[in-house]
Amino acid sequence: MRPKSVIVLVSIYNAAGNKVKKSTHKVLDGILSKSYHIPDISKPGVWKITAHYEGDEKNPAVCEFSVQKFVPPSFEVTVHSEKTFLLVNAETFTFTIQASYAYGKVIDGAFNCWFGMKKDESKNNPGEIKFIKGLEKTGSVKGGRAEIKVKISEIKQLLDSTLENLAVIQAQFYIAVTVTDILSGEVQKSAAFVPVVLSPYNVDLSRTRSFYTPTFPFQAVVTVHHPNGSPAEDVQVKLDVSSTKEKSLNITTNKEGIAFQNFKLEGTPSSFSVQVKQSKNKVILIPVKAVSHCWQKQ
Repeated sequence: MRPKSVIVLVSIYNAAGNKVKKSTHKVLDGILSKSYHIPDISKPGVWKITAHYEGDEKNPAVCEFSVQKFVPPSFEVTVHSEKTFLLVNAETFTFTIQASYAYGKVIDGAFNCWFGMKKDESKNNPGEIKFIKGLEKTGSVKGGRAEIKVKISEIKQLLDSTLENLAVIQAQFYIAVTVTDILSGEVQKSAAFVPVVLSPYNVDLSRTRSFYTPTFPFQAVVTVHHPNGSPAEDVQVKLDVSSTKEKSLNITTNKEGIAFQNFKLEGTPSSFSVQVKQSKNKVILIPVKAVSHCWQKQ
């Protein structure tokens, strides 16, 4: 079929079924393209366009479309901390606020921050947040970003407990943020939790066996993780194994946060100790005992 030039009648009906526009057009080459402005006072709903040839009103082509009120998109606020934990002996805790729309436009405006401590969280208890009065922060958001520094000494002064005790009970530092867009006045909020910790690393010897076979080298395995459970790569630890020729060695963790080291024992001691120390952690010690094995030919 070839396109041809014809006369077409186009009608537009609103959601109430009333005809709000009627026009006649001469269609050239079989295609008609037009635009229609829908007034702001129009009621939302399903509107309809009909088109038919001149003299053929009984066989129109029909297209329905939805008319809705325009709702401007909301912007999103996120909190990103420099560290994924709050270290009790650090000088400051630094985090950034980022505010932008999904399509990329950034926000200029103002922020408000509140802080607290969340304690007593368990499987059946969401825990309770106690706000730290006097630690509030306010400031400007420029180019969709603001950086906030909180002094650890200031947190300690305002708490009714020590940070060390809060770290022991696995409390979490709570950050609540609101951002106001200077242009629209719209307010959006966000929140984040970070654990309170005594050390930036969790070090253990759980993968090191508590027994050894005489005449065979003994392998010590150290695992190091960040407080959020992710592997800590390239962390140096000091490993001490008694009754060995090496005695003490510094080893470094791999991408999985694991460090291996074989030790050659002096003689066949009935037991010896394995000790690991990371500069910001306490010493971890485990005893290792000898075992005997017998092999029989089948």
